Amino acid sequence: MSILSSLNQSFTSITADSRKVQVGSLFLAYPGSHSDGRQYIAQAVKAGAAAIVWEQRALLGMLIGK
Repeated sequence: MSILSSLNQSFTSITADSRKVQVGSLFLAYPGSHSDGRQYIAQAVKAGAAAIVWEQRALLGMLIGK
């Protein structure tokens, strides 16, 4: 919580579903049991996400195809 408050940013919504991102949303991107939300970061940005929170570990391997 202190990290978000130090950003001095307010969000219109918080969601882990990239299909529900609206302008001003905070998108939570994390690996789930059916899909990995980090694969939808670009979609969330295009939809107007104000910020993205993700688990960095293992993301590099995803990006370079490992």
